[in-house]
Amino acid sequence: MKESKSKNVLVAISSVLFTLIVIGGVYLYLNRSYYLGEGSVTQRPFIERETDYYKADEIAGHIHQPNAKREFPWEEHSTGIMLITTNNLGFREDADTPKTKPANTTRILVTGDSHTDGVVHNAESFSNQLEHLLASEYPNRQFEVVNGGVGYYAPQNYAGFIERFAYLKPDVFILTIYTGNDFIDAVEVAHQRGKIAAPTRPDDYFIKLKQVQQILPGFIPQAFNQVVLFKQFPEMRTKALEITQTHLKQIQDICVEQNIDFLVMLLPTKVDVEMQSDNLVFNDVKKILTLSNEDFTINQQVTKALSDWLSQEGIAHLNLLEEMTGESVELYWQKDYHLNDKGHQVVANILYRSPFKSMLVQQ
Repeated sequence: MKESKSKNVLVAISSVLFTLIVIGGVYLYLNRSYYLGEGSVTQRPFIERETDYYKADEIAGHIHQPNAKREFPWEEHSTGIMLITTNNLGFREDADTPKTKPANTTRILVTGDSHTDGVVHNAESFSNQLEHLLASEYPNRQFEVVNGGVGYYAPQNYAGFIERFAYLKPDVFILTIYTGNDFIDAVEVAHQRGKIAAPTRPDDYFIKLKQVQQILPGFIPQAFNQVVLFKQFPEMRTKALEITQTHLKQIQDICVEQNIDFLVMLLPTKVDVEMQSDNLVFNDVKKILTLSNEDFTINQQVTKALSDWLSQEGIAHLNLLEEMTGESVELYWQKDYHLNDKGHQVVANILYRSPFKSMLVQQ
């Protein structure tokens, strides 16, 4: 009996790993045309592949389907499953979001990519945990922290998101930039929209990425596609920063016009936070991708440049790297490198005790 159960477990693990490897290969293949400069497409392919969860939007690029539901096994979570649902406006909330802000309510609107959208249950997202923290401290006040994170978002989408949902009259807009792939996504979307020409890359570029993907399924899309691109094509690093800065300035202008407080969070990668000590894995990756130790800091370098620019522009922001590093528990899923439930709790706590808490409570 025990031997049979062990075999079943091994089969299940093998199935998961195979699925992740296939997903990684599909990711690289589908994004190949963007980075090789083989012409643009009219619509990012996931919008057509994942119609259960996403839909095209003229302003934001894409948003969630309203009242969507996804449920799938997730062994790392204590429940063994992952239940993802959206509300009437496509937000990751269990309750509907009224289009008119309730009286005497501080409304905080949050967006970001799939890390903000969350591979967690709705109540576990840092948005909802922040709402709980604020409500607990101020029981006589009303707080509404709305999780508007959407997978596959890039800086261009963030600007479109606040433009589309400004009618909700948020008091605060929190934007989470995931530093592992938001910059390369800025290049992707700009290329797809015909704004820039992405560099042509040799086929072995993608072969090497796929080799790493087979070792570490979440490694490339969540952290190191961006590193390899910026190492081989430094001009794309500069261009990505310029694109990101342009759209952050656009967001700031919208927020000033709409009397919305604007806060940017810079979310680091699993690699930056809790994998630097894994020398054996990194040595293998470095050999395959021909990377130096310095190359492994490229994401942090780009993040530092953006942080410096945000300071110059007077845009409130938090770089979460230092406070997230050194935690006693893992903050990202091993399966796909997304922020896990404990990671969301840590981010909520950082926000709650940050210098910008007065902004959040509107004091």
